[in-house]
Amino acid sequence: MVETTQRAWRHSLRRSMAALILALVALLSVGCVDGSPTAHPSSTPTAHASPTASIAPLVGITPNAGVASLCGAAHGSPLGIAQVQVGQYDSWQVLSSDLPLKPQPVSVAKVLGNIALDTITVDIGLATPKAPATGTVCAITARIVAYQPLAAPIPNVTRACSDHAYTDPGGADYGGDCEPIAGPPASATVAFASDIPGTTINVPVQNDITPGTPAVFPAPNGTAAHIWVSLHVPASGTYSVVFGLWQNQSGPTLLAAITEPFNLNATHEWSGIACTTASMQAQLPPPTNPPTSLLCPGAPPAA
Repeated sequence: MVETTQRAWRHSLRRSMAALILALVALLSVGCVDGSPTAHPSSTPTAHASPTASIAPLVGITPNAGVASLCGAAHGSPLGIAQVQVGQYDSWQVLSSDLPLKPQPVSVAKVLGNIALDTITVDIGLATPKAPATGTVCAITARIVAYQPLAAPIPNVTRACSDHAYTDPGGADYGGDCEPIAGPPASATVAFASDIPGTTINVPVQNDITPGTPAVFPAPNGTAAHIWVSLHVPASGTYSVVFGLWQNQSGPTLLAAITEPFNLNATHEWSGIACTTASMQAQLPPPTNPPTSLLCPGAPPAA
């Protein structure tokens, strides 16, 4: 009888523990769905949900010869916008503007948020039809819908994926740069020469699998359905840009919108490598155990 009771008690305990684990898993899953970050939120790319219905149509678009020629051969099933991410591969990070220009612990030289320099990659993910149906994208329209100059200069930036900290003692970490990423099946370059709202650019989309033809989705080589747009701006400030993808010669129908800050005038790139210069070495704090992680101000960022 005692043994039977113990078995029942152990069985009940296992069931209770299993229920607790399932509850915890469910709780964690909710955290993932609602976007709660598990890492420093300022070092992750910015995701933009861009439902077409919430964006005003792009009107008054006149295609240039390149767009008209490429889109004349485009056809296929309708596509959709699945997700838009900004700076997933090339974002920089903002540090406080009032940092003393000497070695600083990373606990002081804190990352405040992501920023672009003069260029950022906009990754547009597409929703594609079921095989064997395919859709095409032949061109992209980009229009500045709002621009706001920076309220104050941002002098200090770093790039977390490559500007590794200096350890004192230990030295600089030369462990590598930002990892190269295989490109998508299509890309485009948008370079604004003006920051005036209403400025509009139309460019063909480059088919990186079969150059000179509209990009096909799903791609014939199985590459994920993404288009990378290299976005260049002429002045520091926060830009709101609407992108319209052309599926044929009828004009831009797939719409996505982003708002992103750019900083073209940073004066110092902070890194561990900068701590190896003679002027910074002379200002290093006494070594600690465990070692202190430091960043130092260097020259303006090269890119």
